[in-house]
Amino acid sequence: MKRMYQPGEGAPAGTYWSTKTFEMVQIAQEGDCLPAGDGRFVRAPLALMLLVAPLGGLAFVLFLPFAVPAMALHSLGTRFVRRSGTSTVAEESRARIRR
Repeated sequence: MKRMYQPGEGAPAGTYWSTKTFEMVQIAQEGDCLPAGDGRFVRAPLALMLLVAPLGGLAFVLFLPFAVPAMALHSLGTRFVRRSGTSTVAEESRARIRR
């Protein structure tokens, strides 16, 4: 059985994983064409999907409460550095390049 499929290619029923966008695509029982785009699609076995899907959801639930404050602090820090002019880190890196 074939495991790698190109975008737009007809594929039998099953779950497919895009190697380019990491998107999961479900093909109905009748079979259908995979979505157009870049990359390739790998047919994922049902047992693997039953194992990976809950772990992916768990990782998302555990990571999200830390990701949002981290992104907000990074955004605020970037704005602060830009408004205060050049940072000492930027000046030091420029000095190293000149040497």
